[in-house]
Amino acid sequence: MTTALDIVFVVVGLALAIVGSDVAVNYTRALAARLGAPAFVVGVVLVALSTDLPEIANSIAAHLQDAGDVNVGDSVGSTLTQYTFVLGLFPLVVAVIAVSRRQVGVVTLLTAGGLGLTALLVSDGHLGRPDGLLLVGAWALATLVVVRTAGGHVVEEPPQVRVAAVGGQTAIVLASPRPRHQRT
Repeated sequence: MTTALDIVFVVVGLALAIVGSDVAVNYTRALAARLGAPAFVVGVVLVALSTDLPEIANSIAAHLQDAGDVNVGDSVGSTLTQYTFVLGLFPLVVAVIAVSRRQVGVVTLLTAGGLGLTALLVSDGHLGRPDGLLLVGAWALATLVVVRTAGGHVVEEPPQVRVAAVGGQTAIVLASPRPRHQRT
């Protein structure tokens, strides 16, 4: 009975994550259209911060338990996972992802710079308040650079925000042999 319940919770959790992600993407695109900003910028600035909240909570918990190595490992590992595993996984599922070279290039350089700065600051074995201030300042500066250099304002009609059928979304995520959006 316990295994069956665990399976039910996994399936329900996956379904809720898919529905939540669908809603988040639709609202992100709608917000970007209303702001007259590229959806990429809203994704980098707002969605990235909100989806990193669990990582931030893990880091706070690690800090409170005097586990600084877990804190740094979680933060750096999350970045590396997003840039390698996640971005590598999607082309395997949908074959092609159309992205702006300029936008991804800017964010990649800033991310590499941020990881380099982090490595430099932890090379002495600890992070202090001045290091933290420098890292938060670097994040704010990088966010400003992304907003200013990510390209022209792309205004599109805000999409209808709706929740699609969970079964259909699950099937698309798990079985799509081709890209959902072709290059234009």
